[in-house]
Amino acid sequence: MGESQLSDLELEASTLETKVKNPAILRKVIDTLGLRPDSSSFASALNHASGDSVEAHNIAKERFVEVIAKSISVKEKAPGVFEISVEWPDPDTVQKVAQKVTDFFIEDALETHLKEMHSMYEFSVSQLSSYEQKLKESQEKLKRFKQEMALGTIEETPVDSSNINDVNALLSNFLREYESLLDEIDSQYAEISDLTGSFVPSEHLRTLKNRLMGLSNELPSLLVRYEWTAPAVLTVNSRVNSVKESIRTEVQLIVEQRLGTTHESKHLVVEYELSKIDADFLKNVINRLRALIGQYERKIVATPRQELELARLEQEVESNRQVYEMLLEQSKGANLSKALEYVKIETRYRIIEPPRRPRHPVKPRKAMMGGVALLIGVMLGVGLCFLSEYMDDSLKAVEDVQEYLELPILGTIPRIASGGKRWKR
Repeated sequence: MGESQLSDLELEASTLETKVKNPAILRKVIDTLGLRPDSSSFASALNHASGDSVEAHNIAKERFVEVIAKSISVKEKAPGVFEISVEWPDPDTVQKVAQKVTDFFIEDALETHLKEMHSMYEFSVSQLSSYEQKLKESQEKLKRFKQEMALGTIEETPVDSSNINDVNALLSNFLREYESLLDEIDSQYAEISDLTGSFVPSEHLRTLKNRLMGLSNELPSLLVRYEWTAPAVLTVNSRVNSVKESIRTEVQLIVEQRLGTTHESKHLVVEYELSKIDADFLKNVINRLRALIGQYERKIVATPRQELELARLEQEVESNRQVYEMLLEQSKGANLSKALEYVKIETRYRIIEPPRRPRHPVKPRKAMMGGVALLIGVMLGVGLCFLSEYMDDSLKAVEDVQEYLELPILGTIPRIASGGKRWKR
């Protein structure tokens, strides 16, 4: 196994040990098993709490949690396999502590993960409602925009790039005719200015004039689309001429009623009033042509913007629909996902071998301690022997006398046994 892999395993084991030693888990173990710190620990805590028993109890419990945490260790036995060890003076208690620590750790991991899943589910549900509303709003915007296009809010005009020059020429002709007619009206007015106030239009004349103005609104569109000789144009022109004849008859009748049949200026007054009506007709035609040209110009400017707006609205609807459908699928599969995640967690944290009651204490290790003591004793004995020999300055042989005293040896006296002891051969 490489150094990097070993480092990752050590990190994972360290992370798992931190989770196992979670104070909340250890408090549950203490409360479940009814473990209590010894009297000396409580006395120390009581002294630290200045006699407050409640605070002393809390201090002693937290210290007890730290003691249990120190007694727990986690080791990586194999990739993905961890061993949780607990050291405690009592063999029965150590088995129970190891079992409860493992159980509560798995339970806490499962509960934490399910809370995260539930939080994600709640977020999906809230987002689902939000995007459902966004989808409805974007669909409504797109619907309104298309309705505006269909109803003509986005203007349609018969004027286009193929006939715009002809329409401008037609407008110029009507403008010249209108200006010429205005000059004629001014000329006529100069001759009958004192008689114009006597003309009062009848109700029938007003009706005929309104009918003529209606035809003036209809005629320009036909002139843009068709030639002068087209049946539709000829029909409208025929109606215009018919209405104008009716207007002439009505104007003559009104003038004769006001001025009499024999008045010498009667004809001038009639022509003056008819010229004013013709001028209004031409002015209406001119305004309508200008409106059609204006619609065309606005369309040229607005069409790219309208197309972009339509594309943007359609894209917004599609994006909201995709997100909404995705969130809807997530919410439908939420319960199944919870069950699958539950199984996944239980599989991830699974007890391979439950804790057993220890048969022999792990501390103290008597055999090892005896072996170490024997080794130390032998080493000390050998060392003391060498030290004793080194420190002994007595003469043990004839050669020692010659070496240290530098005197000749005259003779040796054998050792004489004391008492009843005698040398034996």
